[in-house]
Amino acid sequence: MLKMTIIQIAKKLEKHYFDKKVNGNLKLYKKGKKKVSEITKDQKISQRKFYAILEKKKIEHKKYKKE
Repeated sequence: MLKMTIIQIAKKLEKHYFDKKVNGNLKLYKKGKKKVSEITKDQKISQRKFYAILEKKKIEHKKYKKE
């Protein structure tokens, strides 16, 4: 058996539920039912982090250039 501390268990659970919620939001994003701003506000993450998740999962999105 693996011995894990309570903190390690909490981190794993937090990551699991975060990923689960992100995947649910990604499905809505693909269908066009939820915008990036709504998702990032709901998840409490930055838009830059959300776009990194999109690129990691190879989901198409618009890229905006700041000038």
